[in-house]
Amino acid sequence: MTPNENINNLVLEFKEGNEKAFNELFLQFQKPIYGLAMRILANHSDADEVVQKTFMQVYLNLNTFRGESSFKTWLYKIAINQCKDHLKNKEQQISKIDLETPAMKKLKVQSSHPLKKIIGEQHTQILLEKINALSQQQKTAIILRVFDDLAFKEIAEALDCTESTAKVHYHQAILKLKGMFKDHTRGELR
Repeated sequence: MTPNENINNLVLEFKEGNEKAFNELFLQFQKPIYGLAMRILANHSDADEVVQKTFMQVYLNLNTFRGESSFKTWLYKIAINQCKDHLKNKEQQISKIDLETPAMKKLKVQSSHPLKKIIGEQHTQILLEKINALSQQQKTAIILRVFDDLAFKEIAEALDCTESTAKVHYHQAILKLKGMFKDHTRGELR
């Protein structure tokens, strides 16, 4: 059974009243959703709160999930909306990534990803700092594509935009990051 088939079975089991199925979904997705919330909110207690609210929404609304997208995409959209609501409620500006968390210190950009060619592994911390300078849409597109390995279709659904708009956000972010790294390396040479 593939992971997606397993997830779909758990969704069906929960819809049929099996509470243990929801617990399994929670165990499978708690860490990825927490990681996403941490990258957006950069605060442990805020990320914990978003995880709780996200899974509460999932619990209350899973019966309305129609399967038009994958469960993962649906879940990420809920989590992103919870993060946005949290930022609005706290009247925060674009959040900064907490570079001191163990997860961020261990972060490795996927070797096959184009960003790897731009920065190299030793510059991951600098990358995270530069990502903070992006617009919220660009930042979210980069996080979902690079760190959470979502397809553009899934990113578009999570951002509530078209697939081509999601690609534009992502590619604009790549171009800005390239420019930032060129400026950064010029500064090192002076």
